[in-house]
Amino acid sequence: MKDDHHTMSVDAGTRGGNTTGMGFQRLSPADALNTLQRAAEASINGIVISDARLPDMPIVYVNPAFEQMTGYMTAEVLGRNCRFLQGPDTNREEVARLREALETGEPCSVKLRNYRKDGDLFWNRLDVSPIRDDSGAVTHFIGVQLDITREIEAEEARQAEQARKLAILDAVGDIAHDIKNMMAPVEGWASLLGDLLPEAKAALQRISNTAAAEDVAAIRELLGLMPDALDGIRGGADDAKDRGAEIADALKGNLRAPRLAVRDVADTAYRVAQTLRPRAEADATRLSVEGSCRPFAFDRVHVFNAIYNLVYNAFAYARGGAVRVRIAESDGSAVIEVTDTGVGMPEHVLNSLFTGHAISTSPGGTGLGTRIVARVAAIHGGRVEARSKLGEGTTVRIILPLRSADPASDGWSI
Repeated sequence: MKDDHHTMSVDAGTRGGNTTGMGFQRLSPADALNTLQRAAEASINGIVISDARLPDMPIVYVNPAFEQMTGYMTAEVLGRNCRFLQGPDTNREEVARLREALETGEPCSVKLRNYRKDGDLFWNRLDVSPIRDDSGAVTHFIGVQLDITREIEAEEARQAEQARKLAILDAVGDIAHDIKNMMAPVEGWASLLGDLLPEAKAALQRISNTAAAEDVAAIRELLGLMPDALDGIRGGADDAKDRGAEIADALKGNLRAPRLAVRDVADTAYRVAQTLRPRAEADATRLSVEGSCRPFAFDRVHVFNAIYNLVYNAFAYARGGAVRVRIAESDGSAVIEVTDTGVGMPEHVLNSLFTGHAISTSPGGTGLGTRIVARVAAIHGGRVEARSKLGEGTTVRIILPLRSADPASDGWSI
């Protein structure tokens, strides 16, 4: 050979005629070996040959493409096992597959995250095949390497973009679901206000005619309800407007990050109850809020929506019964518990309640509300628990860590 730096030694025989044992036609064994040597040297894929007969299967040949791909020169790798290309980020499962193939003498194709000599990572698709002698014994292994870093990075970028689009769709779905729910109390308060106005007009007419004490009391009661109705309409409309603005941001790829501030979660629960009061009255359902815990950092909009969804869903099961929201503190966590005295849930519905396969038993329901609750708990580092018994009711607990906003600890501290 002209270049001993990359000399390859392979035994060649003849099978008859002008065909050598390596499959070359009309070439002598020496010419065939020389052609094979030049083909390996010219290959744009890295080629490495290891001796399976020696301990630790040392490298006996690498081609120039291997040098270019890894940064290692031939003299630096001859006599070494190929594992020097591995490192902390090399995927262990693929290494195990490769090791098993070498032990059993079988061909194997793996994708390894390897290290160049300068420490840079690259993705290496390695195709390994055994080389056998005339008796069938494995004498060497040949590995063909292809740098697939660009392909892997392109696929990762594609998957990241797909995940981003799915996140946007999830966010838009969550927001649309919340807006639908938020508009229900607006309609309820508006309906109540529509009922109050004729009653107030009639009471005023009677007062002008009789000035009866009971009419004065009635008009005072009606006037007292009007501010609550107007506040309910304004609050629901403002919440819906804020969530609607998030749809436009989400479609631009700007997903709303949690806005953490130390607040009293009981105040948020009372606000939910006030918002849903017309719905509770329409369903003849008793709605109550009780308990407290120390203030902690949470996103008011997200937690409001989580409690809102739980209470709103509870109404569907507890018509004419009771829905209770209880705030408590336990083991360094805030506990937001929503209990209804409704019909309860079958086990298969309960088991899927906060998963992507949530089942809604309400007419027209999608199960999306419970998934929103689970997502809100997750972004706060919390969890959701639920228990239910048919004929007795359901209890759902949102458990959130009692944290305070602290820039010194990257936004979180206990």
